[in-house]
Amino acid sequence: MSPLANNIFISNGYNYMTFSRSHFSTIICYIGVSFITGAISHGFFSGTRSLITGAIGVVCFIIGTLMEEGTTTGWKSVISGAILAVGIGAVTGGLQHFPDSPERSLWILPVGFALSLVFYALVHGYKFSKKEYTYASISLVSVICISIGIFAVIENTGITGHRHNVSNSVDLETAGIEATPPSENIVPMIAPNDHHN
Repeated sequence: MSPLANNIFISNGYNYMTFSRSHFSTIICYIGVSFITGAISHGFFSGTRSLITGAIGVVCFIIGTLMEEGTTTGWKSVISGAILAVGIGAVTGGLQHFPDSPERSLWILPVGFALSLVFYALVHGYKFSKKEYTYASISLVSVICISIGIFAVIENTGITGHRHNVSNSVDLETAGIEATPPSENIVPMIAPNDHHN
């Protein structure tokens, strides 16, 4: 069962799900996914801030899932849903920021897609047959080829974004500007002398 599916809460013998609870839990789930996506996009494995953002995203997703699914949901389903969210976040984050971080997106995109295949099946209770294995294999190989293709285009054309985790310092030599020693640019400040007659 999908964490974001329209699930039914049971009360007083009637099946219903209140709008407020459904809306709020869905918002929390999607906030979690967006936080996970942002953390992966900005370097999940390269900075404390991104790790904290990703952790907050996972917690939000789990809270939203528990609100949506109710107390009958097992932790296996909740954890599988959270990992599915990480996989989806890796796919969307990798695609969105390929020009900014091509080296990272090259492997994050296929890994995220592989996670989505495995944990989507677990969340929804699919049993893999030859048909499912064929789809999973072909789609994963296709994603790997697409990732390699995008990486090659970016490397050969020099397309760049705003490059996450790359210093923004200016290379004066590359820009053709001759650097001047700081000491030569310093103008001494001489305080005027007081002359008392």
